[in-house]
Amino acid sequence: MKKTAAFILTSFCVLTGCKDAPSQEDQSATAEPMEEQENDPQKKESPTMDSEKDNQSHPKNTSDSSEKEELTKEEATKVVQQYEQAISHTIDVMQDDNPDNDYTSKEEIKKYYTDSMTEELAASNADSYFWTIEGQFEVKPRDGGIQLQTDQPYTFNQLEEEKYELVQERDNELFNHVKAHFIIVRENEQWVIKKVSKEELE
Repeated sequence: MKKTAAFILTSFCVLTGCKDAPSQEDQSATAEPMEEQENDPQKKESPTMDSEKDNQSHPKNTSDSSEKEELTKEEATKVVQQYEQAISHTIDVMQDDNPDNDYTSKEEIKKYYTDSMTEELAASNADSYFWTIEGQFEVKPRDGGIQLQTDQPYTFNQLEEEKYELVQERDNELFNHVKAHFIIVRENEQWVIKKVSKEELE
């Protein structure tokens, strides 16, 4: 009887393809690679996260370059007037009746001039208007230089960023027929005269 039952069971398995059920150890071995893949610390981050890190490490430069200062014709006129007043002041001080107020060197003159002109022009004007003769610091005998006549027509031009000029045509016995140019620039956060020149006209 037992042999008959065993034969029937064997025949049933052959016909149905019976297989042994996997053991608990086999199931655990099969599941481990999936867990390792899920917990793998080496997996790549998403492109979005990489992009966010790049933005944090390399922030965009959103700062704009500093704005350039602009000058109006009225402001340019005041700059020229301050320049002319500075020269007139030093000459008047040296020629008045109070020698205690006199400047004693070109360096003092130059230092005073740099409030209204570039250092190069300040040094040039100190040399042009003053000298030391026989041990005495004095004003040179010369004309006062060409000046802007604000009651006469003159033009205002921008030459480039933070560089302007006032131009005035003059025709008189002192200077003959000339065109005066007053060049104004931005230096040390202030507007100053860079150059004053005369252009001879026919």
